[in-house]
Amino acid sequence: MDGRRRETAEFLTDDDIAAAVTQEPMEEEEGSDDETQCDKKDVVPHADGAAALDLALRYLEQQPDTTPADVLFMRRWRNYASSKRLSSLRQKKITELM
Repeated sequence: MDGRRRETAEFLTDDDIAAAVTQEPMEEEEGSDDETQCDKKDVVPHADGAAALDLALRYLEQQPDTTPADVLFMRRWRNYASSKRLSSLRQKKITELM
């Protein structure tokens, strides 16, 4: 070697470490704030989705021409959204991140 010290360590922020562990793509900090705010507006939270599907299920159950298959289909979607809502509220274990 020529006597110069070569830097091999990289400084990572908490977000960098979390993204690396969960293998999520990192967001570019150079992007405009308007783009990120627009993306956040389009996302429907699990709780809102579950509430909307519950309302739709109650509506279907009130209709005289609704078939049992229609109710079953809507009930499955409502249960799916509810389970997603509950899993998003549960704190992840450290072993789930690895």
